[in-house]
Amino acid sequence: MKKLYYFTLILILFSCGRSSDKNSQLDFQKVEKTNFQQYINNKETPNEPNIYSDKTIFNDDYPIELTLYEDGKWFYHLANLDDGFGTWKYENGQIKLHAERKLFDMNILIEALDSEAKNISIRFSDRFGEKVLKMNKRNISN
Repeated sequence: MKKLYYFTLILILFSCGRSSDKNSQLDFQKVEKTNFQQYINNKETPNEPNIYSDKTIFNDDYPIELTLYEDGKWFYHLANLDDGFGTWKYENGQIKLHAERKLFDMNILIEALDSEAKNISIRFSDRFGEKVLKMNKRNISN
């Protein structure tokens, strides 16, 4: 328990006062749920998702890959950590992702960068503070 406390304290201290000029240039839009439909696979979450054949958003620089399914679940592939599942919901113009992990819970926002959500980003915090990543699309056409 003490390790978790110290890890959280260090995480908070690292995130204080850090900001990114790149993030301030992005124009986030609140959009309707239907605008995000293009990113959601029209099937229930498979036991073994295929991020190369399913609709997937990704960023190779971080690296992270996310796949959403119509049953409110999502799959993540983090090259530097591992794979896993979580739940998602549309709320207040954004998609909110949550996954419980052994070391920490993942909370990620998917946000639109234009009024039709043709371009999106994800927002989350890691041990270095807040991150905003523009996402690429695989098997998604718009």
